[in-house]
Amino acid sequence: MIKKTALLSISAIIILFGCSKAKDEYSDIKRVMRDGITINTSFADSMEKAKNGKDVAAAIDNYTAGMKKLVPMMKNMDMKYKSMNLKNPEKAPAELKSLVKDNNKVTKRMIKALSGLVEYANDPDVRKAQEKFQKVMAALR
Repeated sequence: MIKKTALLSISAIIILFGCSKAKDEYSDIKRVMRDGITINTSFADSMEKAKNGKDVAAAIDNYTAGMKKLVPMMKNMDMKYKSMNLKNPEKAPAELKSLVKDNNKVTKRMIKALSGLVEYANDPDVRKAQEKFQKVMAALR
């Protein structure tokens, strides 16, 4: 009786793990992409609302804090899914297409919002925030 119960339990665990893996093989990269979209959206929102150098520096500092947590995960995903083209939604796996599209949309917002950075390029707080950001992003290379 104990052997049967143990075998059934082990079989159930194997089936559950097997099905859950097949069910969502991209769960790790989806999580990283969602986190990245959230961080990028927050940054774009903050930059669009910025009225002075302190606001811009705060936006960059918050973005840097988010990216500092995300960069190691991004590196892992880059290595794991090296052959994937995640910039083009047409070439991305079907499970990731909507996230790639969302990421591309927020990237366009970020580029537009960053154009406002030029006005504050010489602000000491902004320069300091940019230096911190560059150090964090250097880890992606």
